[in-house]
Amino acid sequence: MQNLCALRGVDVIVAAGLAAAIGDPARFATAPDFMAYLGLVPSEHSSDQRKRIGAITKAGDIHARTMLIEAAHSYRLPARIARRKLKAVEAAPDAEREIAWKAQTRLCQRYRQMMARDKLKQIVVTAIARELAGFVWAIACTTSDPPAKTSATTAESERVCAGGSTGRSRAPLRVPLESASLRARATYGLPPGQDRGQARAQTGAAALIEESMEA
Repeated sequence: MQNLCALRGVDVIVAAGLAAAIGDPARFATAPDFMAYLGLVPSEHSSDQRKRIGAITKAGDIHARTMLIEAAHSYRLPARIARRKLKAVEAAPDAEREIAWKAQTRLCQRYRQMMARDKLKQIVVTAIARELAGFVWAIACTTSDPPAKTSATTAESERVCAGGSTGRSRAPLRVPLESASLRARATYGLPPGQDRGQARAQTGAAALIEESMEA
């Protein structure tokens, strides 16, 4: 989370919100997937060969999307590292610092170019926020470490046989037969060692004995 503070327009609160929105960066294969998750990609209404591009989808986390749009306003100024931002940039590793500076130089230049083409400021800010989301995803992927392989996982993988089954016993999906049988006996009022079939057999035999005695 602290490495995200190396980006321009991102402080501790914004970094915490973005880190909560990303979660595990591995669930996003590419940066456009993360942009689409935040709803910063344009919508499309196409039919046959006709292609219509609309406004952004506004899907996903509205809080993270709003923070990125607010952070995009800071790229209207020339690329530089402010004095209050210097401490956060120096605290970040070299890889994250390089990504943050690349984002600043690219987005500041792109902001000026789009404004020079008389684009609406709202469209320019949204486009900058979309690309900023890609740099946020890049820093999150660089910062996150792969999960450590524990000894339990190693031992379990070694017990995998050729058929692909593991030696770990799984919890039964259904109620065990003994407990179900005991519950059924208690429900029908049967003795512990007797099931419903035995009870019916005994009842039938008793009826036949009574009929033979009456005859």
